[in-house]
Order: sequence, then C-alpha cells, then structure tokens
Amino acid sequence: MGGVDLAAVASIADRWREQRSDRFARTHLDPADFAELRTIGLTSLPVPVAQGGEWTNPKTSVRPIADAFRVLAGGDPSPTLVSAMHPAVLAFWLTNEAPDCEAWNSQRDAVFSSAANDAQWGTVTSEPGSGGDVGRTRSVAVPADVLDDLDIPGRRYLISGDKHFGSGTGVCSFMFTTAIPDGEDAPAAFFLDTRPLVAGGEQTGFTIAREWDGVGMRATQSHAVRLDGCPAIRLEWPGELASLSFGAGPMNMCLFVGVVLGIVDEAMALAGERVGPRLDQLRPYEQVEWARATTDHWLAQQA
Repeated sequence: MGGVDLAAVASIADRWREQRSDRFARTHLDPADFAELRTIGLTSLPVPVAQGGEWTNPKTSVRPIADAFRVLAGGDPSPTLVSAMHPAVLAFWLTNEAPDCEAWNSQRDAVFSSAANDAQWGTVTSEPGSGGDVGRTRSVAVPADVLDDLDIPGRRYLISGDKHFGSGTGVCSFMFTTAIPDGEDAPAAFFLDTRPLVAGGEQTGFTIAREWDGVGMRATQSHAVRLDGCPAIRLEWPGELASLSFGAGPMNMCLFVGVVLGIVDEAMALAGERVGPRLDQLRPYEQVEWARATTDHWLAQQA
C-alpha cells in the first residue's frame, strides 16, 4: 500500500476495540491517538512523493488512503473521522492544479511540507442554517497585516462569524473554513492557524461557543465556534470556491465512505458473532431481516 502498513493500522484498530467500553463513553478526543497515528505515517499519506509522502495521483492514491481509514474506523469511529478530515482538507491542494499561478503553487508546497512534518489539518466550515453547504457562508473576512510565524504563504485576513461542526477542535493544527472577503460578492476559502489550541493555549478571535453534544460519534469534538477577528490565510486558488470544491469533492466522498464502510463492516461482524451460532433458531421475520442486512452490506461493499 505504500508508506503506511495496513497491518499497523489494523493493530491500532484492534487495540481500540479492546478499549471499546471506555472509548465509546468518551466525549473528548485523546491527543495520544493522533500521536500514534503520526508514528505510522498516516498524516504523510496525502503528501506528494516528491515531498516525502505517498501521494502520486487520485487514480492510484485515493483508494489506499480510504482503505486505511476503513480499517481504522472498525476500532473507534471518532478519532478516525477526525483523522480522515486531514486528507480531505489537503485534497483542495492535491486535486486542483494551476501551473501558471505561482502563489497557488508556493502555498501548495508549504501546505504539503506542514503535513509531512506531522501537522494535522481539519475543518471548521459549516454554519448554522447553511444545511452543510460551505458556500452559504455569512462570515466576513477583512484583509489585515497580520504578523505571524507561519511559513505558509498567502494573503492574511481577519474572519468573523459563527461556525459549527469544527471536527477535531483542539487537536488540529490548521482548520479549513470559508468566508466572504470584504468588497467581494462570492465566498472564498481560508484556513486558520489553530496550533495555540493544540498547545493548550488560547487562539486570538477563536472562542468555543458550545461543545459537541455527543450525538452520533460522541468524541469528535465537533464544537461550535465563534470567530471574532480570527487571523486566517486565504487559499490562493485563482478560480472560484465552487471549482476548488468540485476538484476535491470526489476524493472527499471516497474518504468519508471509507469511514462509514468501516463502521458497517464492524457492526456486521459483531452481529454475525451473535446471530451466526443460532441462524437455525431465527424466526421467519428475523431471517428476513438478517438476509436484508447481509445483502445491504454486500451492496455497500460493491459500491
């Protein structure tokens, strides 16, 4: 599979399974999980080969990455989903090329370098009332002369607005978001430098308005956030946000399907352990439902 050994991923997933009763009661992420995933090279998977990673092109690289998250999701879906956000965000740079745009290419190289050096990327993009459409943003971005120690090039802004579903808040070094730049009509893509949060400090203009309520994957830390003049860097893509998203969309869908399939695989395996020994004892209705479940699982695998 390249740089990440699926056996190493499976080993971590197995250990997470053994801790399931404790893990499924958690409402917060454990940074140690992400440190361990970095040691097996998971953060460098979506980094181009030329920069020390395993990425070559979507045709050959997307499936192995999705497979890794599918295996991992069987152990604990929460850190797996947050980890899958990392290649999903890098996909904006990976799948969109603009050979004649120096600003975009310089930024791409710097972003990939950050991931090769184990920076975790995530998102804090959706907004209340947006229905999950990242283009329906009401946040505003004002150009600013921001002094920072970040070696990723890009125009600096200050963003204000309400966000939610910030998966991995507090464990991600950088978080992708959207806002409408001052003086422009269309939304644009940005990212926040959230390393101070990872270090246990405070982030300028970044406040957790409400912690994740535990619905679904309880421990993803998908907090609601209020941005009030939060420093941000604009993605230097020369086109519109829609074209940027269009390029990354297919890869992102594969990644999230990988996570979902891993959960379904595990659910069916556990159900099989209980149902299998007493198949001949099932009532007719139960036989039909089990047949439907196994057929649906097979169809999901084929798709």
